Amino acid sequence: MLKSCKNNNIIQLIDIKKTANNIYLVLEYCNEGDLMAYLKSKKKLPPEEALEYFVQILHAFQTLVKN
Repeated sequence: MLKSCKNNNIIQLIDIKKTANNIYLVLEYCNEGDLMAYLKSKKKLPPEEALEYFVQILHAFQTLVKN
């Protein structure tokens, strides 16, 4: 299902590789890091910026629910 999700707010799952002992997920590269790292570096967001990220998260969930 994640391979078929196309949304700018969802990291793309490109492929899955399995070996005898491991499973490897090949994911889209995010050169700016993830939201958690950004939030830790900022400590506190202005309400307008926090709302913008909240809306993006909601759009990502809408895509997941549709699929």
